[in-house]
Amino acid sequence: MIRRVAVATAAGAFAFIITNFVADQDVAQSLTLSVLIGGVIMLVQLLIDFDGRVEGIERWMRATDLAIESAKWQQALGDSALDREAFTRFREAVVNFGQDCPPLIRRFTEILVKGDTDLIDRLSRGEGEVTCDGEDHNWILQLTTATMKTLDATSTTTVDGRGDNFSGGFWTSEHGRRYLKAQVEAKNRGVVIRRLFIMEGDPDFNDEDFRSITQEQRGAGIEVRALRYNQIPAILDSPTDFILFDEEVAYEVVPASNRQLGFFMTRLRTRTDYTRECKERFELLWQLAEESAPGRPGP
Repeated sequence: MIRRVAVATAAGAFAFIITNFVADQDVAQSLTLSVLIGGVIMLVQLLIDFDGRVEGIERWMRATDLAIESAKWQQALGDSALDREAFTRFREAVVNFGQDCPPLIRRFTEILVKGDTDLIDRLSRGEGEVTCDGEDHNWILQLTTATMKTLDATSTTTVDGRGDNFSGGFWTSEHGRRYLKAQVEAKNRGVVIRRLFIMEGDPDFNDEDFRSITQEQRGAGIEVRALRYNQIPAILDSPTDFILFDEEVAYEVVPASNRQLGFFMTRLRTRTDYTRECKERFELLWQLAEESAPGRPGP
């Protein structure tokens, strides 16, 4: 404060000297002008100081808001059943997302966050069913990674094959290879995996391509059996292609009405009554399947 008064006084004195001695004005006018200039200088200093204080208050308020939001976030995480560390890392990644990132990367990230947020919201509200258009390439891998106990699956030529066999189908694709790798990792965690192959027509279980597929899966520790469509009772016929993860989530890929168009949608079902029905259906189909275990060398 003393510094500001000294500056204003010096400015007024300088103005008085200039107006009184240099400009040769009346003493009263010079004194009035010097006081005015000194007052203006004082006011400007006060305004600058006030603006700095306002900025400081705004910074403090922003920091307080962030602290409050952080506290709310931590409390919400404490109430959530989900992993605290994963969501803390997610929050930090979002907060640290720089303003200088390319616009395309920012828009792409916003789309990813929105999609994941919508999925989490629907799962948390227990809607019982979540879908995505076409064939999913992520849920199946993520669910396999999350599975801790059992994975019971059917694999039909309608969904995973070509025509009436599995040659050139899902199990020889890059996506199928990644899925099999995820199952090997699940098996190493102690997950029990069973797969029932269901084939149309009058299939040859000793077909070289089919034997290669089943031998590889059996070598990975997966229990394998095979079944013909005509062996399935009508009451169990639909749907027959599904994966049941930990008896809690049923994963289904729905083919398009025109098979050449690929898949109509992928569906996750979490209702207890439906997953229980899938479990019962799988056990019945498993018992109907060939006990000779296709892919195993015959006698």
